[in-house]
Amino acid sequence: MNDSIIEFGFNADLTHEDYIAWESIGTKYNFNLTAKLFGLFLSNDKYFLLSEVTQSFGDNCMKGTIDVREVSFDKEDVLSNIIIANNVPSEECMMISRMLSTKETRAELDTGTPIEQTKTFQALAKLGLDLKRQDISLGERVTVCGIEPVKFDSYKSKIADRTR
Repeated sequence: MNDSIIEFGFNADLTHEDYIAWESIGTKYNFNLTAKLFGLFLSNDKYFLLSEVTQSFGDNCMKGTIDVREVSFDKEDVLSNIIIANNVPSEECMMISRMLSTKETRAELDTGTPIEQTKTFQALAKLGLDLKRQDISLGERVTVCGIEPVKFDSYKSKIADRTR
């Protein structure tokens, strides 16, 4: 597991062109505040950020669960330590999170088994979600800024165009 700490923030603003409008950061659709990074993974041309929740709103009810976000980022600018995420979790994200948050997987992770070597990770591959770790190093603290789907798709397209 990576030593990076994830801090979650969200931008529900659709009126401005900026993807990260700090004045619009809120907590839409999110109970998670911080998490430990497992890594960035690629499957079916989508990047997923996997992390273990360390702090959530309220009574920390999400603590210990695996948070999964579809993300997009500029590989040239990843050193800024801001990763853009889709504000609305996809079915893929929900399935990965549910499957990796079981007691059995938690027990494997608690013994030091890397997430890629858990039985659940292998089961996900058989279901068509063959998650491949990406060799992208992130800083000690990473902000994951969720944006609304229309803006996320626009950002993702913009990044894809830049890398072609």
